[in-house]
Amino acid sequence: MVGQGSINIDLEQLFIQCGAHWLNTNFICLSDIRGKILFVNDSLLNSLGLKSEDVINNNINNFYLPQDDRAFFDKVLYQLSLNNVWNTECSCRFKQGKTHWLHSYFFLIHNAEQNEDLIAILSYDISEPKQIELNESRYNRVIQEQYRLMNEDLELAANTQKVFMMPSFIQTRNFDIYTYMKPLIHVTGDILSHKINLDGSVDVILADVAGHGLSSAYFTSSLVFIFQNLTPENSSKPANILNSIYNKIRYIAEDLFICATILRLNTDNTIEYSYAGNFPMLIKTKGKWNLLDGRGTPLSNGLDLSFTNYKKNIEPGDEILLFSDGCYELSNENEKILGYDGFYEYLKNHYSLDEAIPAQTIMRNLFALSNNKFHDDVSFAVIQKV
Repeated sequence: MVGQGSINIDLEQLFIQCGAHWLNTNFICLSDIRGKILFVNDSLLNSLGLKSEDVINNNINNFYLPQDDRAFFDKVLYQLSLNNVWNTECSCRFKQGKTHWLHSYFFLIHNAEQNEDLIAILSYDISEPKQIELNESRYNRVIQEQYRLMNEDLELAANTQKVFMMPSFIQTRNFDIYTYMKPLIHVTGDILSHKINLDGSVDVILADVAGHGLSSAYFTSSLVFIFQNLTPENSSKPANILNSIYNKIRYIAEDLFICATILRLNTDNTIEYSYAGNFPMLIKTKGKWNLLDGRGTPLSNGLDLSFTNYKKNIEPGDEILLFSDGCYELSNENEKILGYDGFYEYLKNHYSLDEAIPAQTIMRNLFALSNNKFHDDVSFAVIQKV
């Protein structure tokens, strides 16, 4: 046997005891049962860049360290006490401090010449695939940590949004308001919020910020904060509110694009509203459906903005439906997108004033119709004149 050491052993006997594993290995090391290295072959020395005096009579733990496990040799002895052979992956250190990865077979053999038990270690180099595995493992840990941090940010953003958004039911002096919101990806790019004015009127905002995820979520919170803290001078009319919001956020994002509706519920039998890119709201009065007609440009840099105030008389029992585009981007029973007209037709045929929580009931039925397939944030409000 070509190598260095303080022991002679019959190569044929080693081959017999180690069996077929011998054929796959090119590194050989022998130690006594206390872990003192007695022999290494030249291939192992050359690979490690070591001299025999660096290895012979030193302990196995100085060279074979599976993932830096200092109790390695104790595990070797334990495993060999259960079975005469054990295999594992080991990191075997270069003299320069670098590391080889080896797949090693450990055998408990008997040296008849010295009448003692020895440990034979037969190994082959797996450094290249092991390095790929370690790199992938480190990459996965980085990804998992980033994913954890992202989820924490999403949770914070979601909790922040809940502070600013409308609850599922609000009762004012003249109106009952039922709401439903469902984000596409944990946080929503939609806004559904309200504020009560000094004269007792209630302003409701429905807005859809372009995009999804954290940036849209934090932007929605900022927008709601601006809306709820406008001065009376900056919010005298719904169209004035849209202008005021735009003037405060236009410099925050260059690619700003928001569709919005402002609805004012007055203390008399009137409502006022203004659109910024949204499709018309719907109203059901005396059993008949109508559009709350109007138009206006989205809140977007580069557009010539145009907002108009509209006013309409309403009666007790009337219901106003306010919704984001996610409501009519649901699929129908034929897996085709409903669209605004399809959504309008569905409401005509299925909407009931008798539902206890109409907003949630409507959306629950629509989600069932579309097998819970939705493509955008969903926001929906039913406003009943009492």
